[in-house]
Amino acid sequence: RDLHSFPTRRSSDLYKLGGSLLSQPDLVPRLRAILDQPVLFASPQPETERIKPLIVVGGGPVADTVRDWDKLHRLGDELAHDLALQSMSFNARLVTRLLPGARMVASRAEGEAAWSDGKVAVLASAEFVDAEERATRDLLPRTWEITSDSIAAYVARHWRAAALVLLKSVELADDCSLQSAATQGLVDSYFPKTAQRACPIGWVNLRSVEASLRHWHTPAAE
Repeated sequence: RDLHSFPTRRSSDLYKLGGSLLSQPDLVPRLRAILDQPVLFASPQPETERIKPLIVVGGGPVADTVRDWDKLHRLGDELAHDLALQSMSFNARLVTRLLPGARMVASRAEGEAAWSDGKVAVLASAEFVDAEERATRDLLPRTWEITSDSIAAYVARHWRAAALVLLKSVELADDCSLQSAATQGLVDSYFPKTAQRACPIGWVNLRSVEASLRHWHTPAAE
């Protein structure tokens, strides 16, 4: 299977939940409020097609621990990459338990089944990325320059998501480009490359008193 065999329909909105937000006491109602907001900049869908939410959870402090272990024990690129991805699946299990109506999924088929049952799909990122890399040979670089932001963009492209919404802990300046965001450390340094090949992107400061979804970037516009 190659990239040309991806599904052609874009019927899901992908939400990347930053791992640092797991410390937010009222995370669940904040997340639910964003999931209930329409993503107006997503690819148009037939009136009969319901947009389906897919959540990718960042590694947060768990991934930071893997980074520390790598520095201390020199784990090697492959093992460090695998453990960092596993930290995302680890946190996905927590979010699945916290968010009512959520179900953890590892494939498109499992995602479709969850949506058919009226559930919010939460991705087991390690399992999905491993399967996609094996099937397509489209490999993510094994480097700490890549974080869950780029992994979410990778998932958005492979899943053929209609939109990628980054749920963050900070505001984004109106004139901030992808490259500027990477330079400032708001996203990882590899993200501008992966995002250019993904889908329209939104940004939410989920810690804001009045968190709202804003359109940030559309690949076709550049």
